[in-house]
Amino acid sequence: MKKGFVTIDVLLGMVLLGLVISGIMLSLISLYSSNTDLSATERVVTVLQESNEALRSIRNKDFETLVPGTYGLAFALPQGWTLSPSPDVVEGMNRQVVIETVSQHVRRLTTTISWDGGAKTSTSVVYLTNWKKLFEQAPHLQFLVDDNELISDGRGNSEIHGLLLGNDKSSPIVVDKVEITWDKPMHELKEIIVGGNQVWSSTGPGTPTGLQQTPALVDITDLVIGGNGTILIDKFVFTGNVNNVDVTIRFIMGDGSEKTGNFHSQQG
Repeated sequence: MKKGFVTIDVLLGMVLLGLVISGIMLSLISLYSSNTDLSATERVVTVLQESNEALRSIRNKDFETLVPGTYGLAFALPQGWTLSPSPDVVEGMNRQVVIETVSQHVRRLTTTISWDGGAKTSTSVVYLTNWKKLFEQAPHLQFLVDDNELISDGRGNSEIHGLLLGNDKSSPIVVDKVEITWDKPMHELKEIIVGGNQVWSSTGPGTPTGLQQTPALVDITDLVIGGNGTILIDKFVFTGNVNNVDVTIRFIMGDGSEKTGNFHSQQG
């Protein structure tokens, strides 16, 4: 009788030990699977963050390269991040970037990361603006001139008057340079007067010095137009008669942006 009980006790012990070992193995498998999923999630988050920073870098270099379509990303020195023509593979995962146009200066960029043969995906969406264009000064420069007509008068009709500039922005804008083109090339630009002061002259201030032939690009004393303000260019002075002349003036702002106006001079 005792031998029978011993045999049963041993069998029960073995069964219980097997159950314990099985439980431990299942726990280890579950823990490994959980850690694997966590590791994949962390890698995906890192790749998505890297992708968004890469897209911002591409935007900062040239917004116009963000053409609608489907791409991947590539990095190489010295150019840094660029768009590749097809989705790429990073850390064993597929990466796809889709670019869509929201408006002239806004793009919607959707980055999708897929793994496990495409069974799992994660997506990030960012909107990038052409901030250089959005904050340019030139679009806020206004030509407050009726019918684009300027007045020619002065000694021998050698002066052009009446160009009023406005700023529709609440903060100041700055005119740094001016390029003037006129259709009487025999006459040269001598000086530009604003507020009774020379902002450029053939003898200074401003550069270059000397009488300037058309087209004349001159670096003037900066014209600061206050927020929602105006400033009158008293006159452009030439060496001869500039009545009935077509004039094109390109204003180059302090931030490098530009705006061009076409005008016609008539005797006042």
